[in-house]
Amino acid sequence: MSAALKAAHDIQVLASQLRPILDLAETLQKIGSLEEAERAAIGRTKDAEGQELQVRQALESTKSGLQNARKQIQDACTTANHAIQGAETNATQIVSTSREEASQIVEAANREKVSIKESSRVLKQENDELQLQVDSKRTELQRILDQIAHTKARIAELAG
Repeated sequence: MSAALKAAHDIQVLASQLRPILDLAETLQKIGSLEEAERAAIGRTKDAEGQELQVRQALESTKSGLQNARKQIQDACTTANHAIQGAETNATQIVSTSREEASQIVEAANREKVSIKESSRVLKQENDELQLQVDSKRTELQRILDQIAHTKARIAELAG
């Protein structure tokens, strides 16, 4: 066998002997990568668990705040309902009182109207009577003025 063939053969034998070692190195390299990936995954898991805890705490705080807000809303609604009921009662009383007062004012105005009408009738009657007296006195005055004029004319006739 030639030296080159013998060298190739020796290298192939050596390579076949090194093959399991190379496979072992490759396997160890994969194991190392997996261990690194595991450590990274464990770190991310711990981070996620910490974040989950924070989120849960925030959720509990939010739930508590929401319950407080609901209680405040219920209290505000109750207070508003009481205020509305009180306002409705007051409004009803005010309307009732206003109606009574308006009725009394209307009655007083009607009485005043009747009184004014009666006074107006009496005054008109008195005015009519006075007008008759004035007319009578004018007639009498005219008669007296006519007598005076007639008397003056006679005096002027007798004097002249």
